[in-house]
Amino acid sequence: MKLRKRNFTSIGDAEKAFADIGCDSAGIKIMCEKGLFLTQKVTDISLRAAIILKQEMMALGGEVVLDRDVMTLKLEKTDALILGTQKQYRKLCQKLYQQPFGCKEIAALLKEYLDHNINAVHASLWKWKDKELCFSKPLIMGIVNITPDSFSDAGKYLDPRTAVLHAKKLAEEGADILDLGAESSRPGSDPVSEQEELRRLLPVLDALLSDPSIKVPLSIDTYKPAVAAACLERGAHIINDITGAQNPEIRSIAAHYDVPLILMHMEGRPKTMQENPHYHDVVDEIIDFFEQQIHLCRQEKVTKIICDPGIGFGKTVDHNLEILKRLQEFSILSVPLLIGTSRKSFIQKTIGGTPDDRLEGTLASNVIAALYGAQIFRVHDVKACKRALDITDFVLHGAEKC
Repeated sequence: MKLRKRNFTSIGDAEKAFADIGCDSAGIKIMCEKGLFLTQKVTDISLRAAIILKQEMMALGGEVVLDRDVMTLKLEKTDALILGTQKQYRKLCQKLYQQPFGCKEIAALLKEYLDHNINAVHASLWKWKDKELCFSKPLIMGIVNITPDSFSDAGKYLDPRTAVLHAKKLAEEGADILDLGAESSRPGSDPVSEQEELRRLLPVLDALLSDPSIKVPLSIDTYKPAVAAACLERGAHIINDITGAQNPEIRSIAAHYDVPLILMHMEGRPKTMQENPHYHDVVDEIIDFFEQQIHLCRQEKVTKIICDPGIGFGKTVDHNLEILKRLQEFSILSVPLLIGTSRKSFIQKTIGGTPDDRLEGTLASNVIAALYGAQIFRVHDVKACKRALDITDFVLHGAEKC
């Protein structure tokens, strides 16, 4: 006789473990949702709703954590942490739909998460133009810096011929997307004009679009509408906007060309973003920003949205580490998650070394991100990162592919 701890991160994990025990298919269907434990935070609910929520969840065998002053009836509003299995959550929703004081709204939020967020992104396949992205495996975005002043690769690929050769090498190493950028966004950098950005970008973009060996989508790393429109008109496939598409013209262009739009979070602008960045709760505030921007994008008919929390963009080392540790919380957005830790300074500031000595930290942070739900990984070192993430994915999901 022996005792072993099991942890299920998906319904599929629970179903397999139940089947291995010898449970029949009917029993698996009945019990599998009991195997997935969830913790959800609901904010700003009424005192009466909080009391009902706690009573109903405890009656189901779960728990709700509340401010202690709820029991003294001193609060009008409170936050709540709900703890329970997926099965308990579904029963809780049924109970809350029958209650007043905002309980129906809580039930609707929980039901939407249960119905649409759990495992939804991992199973999706996007098709547009002649391209596709399959999210059942880690997707590698190879970085092509066509700039003289990026924090990494500065000036190495400013010549169009060199940049094209580098892009082709990244594709051969297994990049699923190539991200072309012609304006540095390193801390302290100055913006460049639309004309200069296009002068750097277009020769590289045109060469890659006309090369039959380049079959992967080409992403344009820009926040300028004129640059995005010019590149998409030529045939580019994705917009990667470090300002999170706050400019409505970017959203309109993405909708017009029906291409994926990457929303990145950044506090401030590259010139000043690292001057004492401050958050009350870094993850919660980034999610608030994304929820707002996703709503705007969907209103304007942008159908394919990716979110990037913006590691290193207006964040301290502690902020970056907190984002990685709590990456699972971004699943509430129900869109693919992109992470960009590659060669960034927080790695060196955390574990030491030199600016040229950040590969191991890049690999470790990307593996952690994959474990916690990231689907796209923006990297300089495609071959090494792909190999590390492929083995991570095989451990997590086996040979499952689109």
